[in-house]
Amino acid sequence: MIARHPGSSPRRGRARTRPTPTVRRASARRRFSPRRALAALALVASGLAIYGLAASPAFAVRSVTTTGAGLTGEAEILAALALPTPVAGPDGEQGGVSVVTLATAPLAARVAALPTVASVVVTAALPDAVQVAVTEREPAASGDLPSIVDERKGSAALVPGAMIDRVDLDVATRLASLTAADIGSSAETIAVSVTDPTGWSLSVPDGWEAVFGFYPGSIRPPDIIPEQVRLLRSLLAVREDRLKRAILASGETGTYSLR
Repeated sequence: MIARHPGSSPRRGRARTRPTPTVRRASARRRFSPRRALAALALVASGLAIYGLAASPAFAVRSVTTTGAGLTGEAEILAALALPTPVAGPDGEQGGVSVVTLATAPLAARVAALPTVASVVVTAALPDAVQVAVTEREPAASGDLPSIVDERKGSAALVPGAMIDRVDLDVATRLASLTAADIGSSAETIAVSVTDPTGWSLSVPDGWEAVFGFYPGSIRPPDIIPEQVRLLRSLLAVREDRLKRAILASGETGTYSLR
């Protein structure tokens, strides 16, 4: 027998249940608040403004300035950039590229591919300019090196990085290395030049000229230059003060004229 305490109630067999939390969803109207609508409108307006600037001929590239391009030359840089320029059309100015949308990285890559360029920075400047700052490579040889004046028409196409003809390089090296003492001259400086009519020659300022001529391969190779130098030396030993022009046909024969 089970005794029950007075005032107590028997336990119920049914278990208590916990309340389920309620999740409230945000109203769809709250997503399109006036503030968000204004922000979206500002984005659209800025996009239209950028498009208008890009399409406006007022911002088309009209000038390109270069700095640091001593060896490279401005013509080579402009050719590498290949920028279209505005042209006058029936409906106003057309063509060109806008500085607003100009991609400068591809332009810099094309200029950097030039053989004399070590690095380059290309920037666009409003309203219509492109600025190219070039850092050139240091020449492999520098200092007081002899120079050669090449007046041949075909040499106008020579640019930094181009290959020089093997025979020309041989002749230039031989003649440019000569000093006044080597040919028995009293002159302070000797100039080396090459022209289409007469070929290679040596000369002194306000003095004589010695024509060495052309060297067409095996017919007349550059190997005869030492013999020509000996012939010139013998001529200068007795006539340098009066010599005007000497034509050194070979190491043994030649003609000359006096002043």
